[in-house]
Order: sequence, then C-alpha cells, then structure tokens
Amino acid sequence: MNALDTPYFPPPDGLWIDRLVFTPGNVTYRQRGTPDCLIMIGVDGCGILRHERGERNMGRGDVVLLMPDAPHHYGSESTSWEVVWSHFVPTAELAAHLAWPELSTGVRFLHIDDPNLEEIANAMKRGHERLQRGSTLSHELAANALNEALLLCDVANPLRGAWDSRIRMAIDFLCRHLDRPVRIDEVARSTGLSTSRISRLFRQQTGTSIQQFLEGRRLEMARQRLSLTDQPISRISTDLGFSNPFYFSRRFTKCFKRSPSEYRLQARRQKTKRT
Repeated sequence: MNALDTPYFPPPDGLWIDRLVFTPGNVTYRQRGTPDCLIMIGVDGCGILRHERGERNMGRGDVVLLMPDAPHHYGSESTSWEVVWSHFVPTAELAAHLAWPELSTGVRFLHIDDPNLEEIANAMKRGHERLQRGSTLSHELAANALNEALLLCDVANPLRGAWDSRIRMAIDFLCRHLDRPVRIDEVARSTGLSTSRISRLFRQQTGTSIQQFLEGRRLEMARQRLSLTDQPISRISTDLGFSNPFYFSRRFTKCFKRSPSEYRLQARRQKTKRT
C-alpha cells in the first residue's frame, strides 16, 4: 500500500453498509483499490470522483460503482457531499445487474432520478439497520436490502440487457462447475470463443478475470457453509474445487481476514448470542 493511501479495513462478513458525509477537504485515495466492490450513491451536496480518464463532479442521484482493484480517488473539496455506500462481494447472480456504463476501467456510473433515488436510499438504510441490529439472520437480511438497492439501480441502467450472451454462458458454466478446477479453455469452448477473446470480454464486462470471479464465488459459498452448516472444513474445500485444504485456508484468510475455523467459531458465537 502507498504511504498516502487511505486505510481500508475489510468488513468481517464481506459487507459494510453505511451513510457518510464528506466534509470539505475529506478525500479518499487508494492506488490499488480494494478487493471487493464499493458503491456510493450521492444523496446531498457535491463531491468529486477522479479516475484514469479524468474526473467527474458527483451530485445528488449520481452513483459510482468501483469494481475490485479499481483505484479509489474521491471526496469533497469545497462543499459537503453526503453518500450512502457499501463495500460488498457480488454473487454470480448479481453480477449481471452490475454491467453499467464505465467512466474508465473498473469505474462504473449511473444517474438515478427521484423518486427512485429515495427508494434506493431507503433500501440501503434498512441494510445498515439490519447490520447494526445483529439479530438472527441480520447479515442475510442486510444483503437482501443491498441487492434490492442494486437491482433498483439497474432499472436506470441504459445498458441493461446488453450484457453479452456469451458472458452469461460463461458464468453459467462456472457456477455449474464449482466442485472442480476449471481451465480457461473449457470456459472458452462453452461459449464458442477463443481463450484470449473470452478472457478479454469477461474482464471488460464483469470487471474481473475468470479465475478471480470463480474463486470469489467459491469463497462466498464457503463462507455461507461455514456459517450455516457443520460440514468439515476439508469437505467444504473439496466440494468447492480447491486443490487442498491448506490452499483453501490461505485464500479464505486473505479474503476474509480470518481462517475458516476462526470464521466458523465467530459465526457460532454470534448465533449463540442471538438465540
């Protein structure tokens, strides 16, 4: 991380939802972005977003989606800027609804008019309240509220329905083969494209590589199984196509900042507190 980078603390369960007011001079900068997605929805005031092709003034109803590893450079210079925001890991099913117009690589943008903006902001508020409450299934309910907000954003997406059908075929193939290693040439054959063409097109439309997408989906499913089942960690690793439990543990720890066993223990403690 660059010495000037704004610190980033990954959400413990892969999800943050909150509201923030950027005061004048409050700027976030992360040269390498974050490993998850960040959405910010302007609800009041004015901010600024800088990206590799230039910059954009951000006002009420402006929505920016920063994909994994996209540089972060945003904030307020002379006026306050109020946003609702979320750091999250998209599911494979949700990814098709995040194919928005790009300002630059990994930086996607929409504008939402009232009253849809209020509806989206209210969904985000419900998600934040669910996380704060910490009650039974609070994380799942918060994720549902965020998904509602993202789907409502996609209603305003001028590219909605324009996602290449071959990318949908590739995602379907990946989701049907989470239980074993998958080679790029297999994905290419399932779509009728060359390996180089599917690799470029997949990254262009989803904001990530095929292997990163596949691993992210596997890790998200592993997180759910650790939280909701008593399956041995070695079984979860095998069922989700990881070469061995030690490699699975390393990748899971890097993503969620806790080992699989630590994650399961905390999930059980939280469940005990709720019951």
